[in-house]
Amino acid sequence: MKNDEIYAYVLMRNDLKSLGAGKAAAASNHAGTVMSYWVRHHGNRAQKQLFSSWENQAQGAGVCIVLSCDEETMKWCVHAIQALKDQGCSSGVWHDPTYPSTTERGFCVMPVDVCGWALGPKNLLAPVLGDLPLMSNISWSTSGEQT
Repeated sequence: MKNDEIYAYVLMRNDLKSLGAGKAAAASNHAGTVMSYWVRHHGNRAQKQLFSSWENQAQGAGVCIVLSCDEETMKWCVHAIQALKDQGCSSGVWHDPTYPSTTERGFCVMPVDVCGWALGPKNLLAPVLGDLPLMSNISWSTSGEQT
């Protein structure tokens, strides 16, 4: 892949004990939907052009990579990428107003910033996101094996 290709990233939190495979998959979808909506309705010209290019890379679904980080790192990365808006980059946070969780007191629903999203050329986002690991799927397998 070229270094200047446009990538979408999901910055999935790894510090939410109640975030399993299903919730992470749903949150990732929400983040992508919010990203699309935000850029189409609120993005500047450069952000809209970059989004259109990303969308056209693969029949409406450009490259998307899910990275793992804690809440503080997620928010720092989102903020740092927002400074690149004039170069077409965009970012935000998926805030779930009804995040389901189980606590010591039982089941509850609460507002949580579950994951962040970012869109931009790989070479511009690499200095911000380059050290974050890919989100692992090993613990999600019922047999412990990767497929």
